[in-house]
Amino acid sequence: MKVLADSFGQQVSVAVIGAFVTALLGGVAAGLIIQYAQNRREFVTVRTQLSLEMMKIGYGFYYPLIEVIRQKHYGQEVEDTMLPKQFEEFRISARVVEAKLHAYFNNQEARYMWHGVVDALSLRYYRLVYGKDSPRTLGMIETHSKHPADSEIPSTARALFLSYEELQNDQRVMDTFEIMLDKAIELVLNRKLDPSTGAGAILRPGRGSRLGPMVSPSEAGEAESRD
Repeated sequence: MKVLADSFGQQVSVAVIGAFVTALLGGVAAGLIIQYAQNRREFVTVRTQLSLEMMKIGYGFYYPLIEVIRQKHYGQEVEDTMLPKQFEEFRISARVVEAKLHAYFNNQEARYMWHGVVDALSLRYYRLVYGKDSPRTLGMIETHSKHPADSEIPSTARALFLSYEELQNDQRVMDTFEIMLDKAIELVLNRKLDPSTGAGAILRPGRGSRLGPMVSPSEAGEAESRD
């Protein structure tokens, strides 16, 4: 009820201010000022909603993932039948958020901070499901380890991506998840939202969609048996 009251109060305030400004200035100047106030309020709403969406998507997969990891660690019965579906939904939702960040912000720093969040959770999932030495896990580590040297990524984000060795440390990976999520949300809440100068919403195919060399079934079995 308080939220509805606040929203109604904001609408009344804008209407009152609009009437006052129109009476005082009239014409084009009044229209521009009123439009600016309305646009600013809409941008604040978009930033808030987007930051909450990022938090929900990130921790929405983090918690079930960590719960399964803990079950395995303590020798409990593992309830992971829903995890593959949850991972699929996480990746799709995360991709949509990255597209929004790509479109809404001219500076791509927030987008790549969020990309690091998705990288961290995806890698931790791969290590749990496929094993730390499986071709799929090692291929993902190889791909992610190139980010620190990628000049396309803003330097502030590039500095937080992990090296090949660091990506094999589960604790470093999960610490990076939390750090980059905090940074991404902070940027969304505080950076200027400028869709007029932002990049197009359509992203190029992810680097992860480019398959590495074929692995024979025998090689894959050998890798899995070492876990």
